[in-house]
Amino acid sequence: MKSQPEFLKLLQLKEKVGELSAQDEKTFRKLRRILEMELLSAAEVICCTCAGAGDPRLSNLEFKTVLLDEATQVRQAGDWRVEDGDW
Repeated sequence: MKSQPEFLKLLQLKEKVGELSAQDEKTFRKLRRILEMELLSAAEVICCTCAGAGDPRLSNLEFKTVLLDEATQVRQAGDWRVEDGDW
């Protein structure tokens, strides 16, 4: 995670000062997105709610197995995002 030291530096600055310059805030958000994707891509297990499963950060990830807990909270089967009948 090459971006981690720079991200931590900006995080500490943000906590100390309360806000970042526009450019630093842009860099901070970009690095946060990179770190989030690195963490999600490396994770062996990702847990989320049915609503959270639609998070854009998960849209390009592939999973061998999906356990759908609380499936009754999904309004209809069409809300399940299954592609190519991979069930």
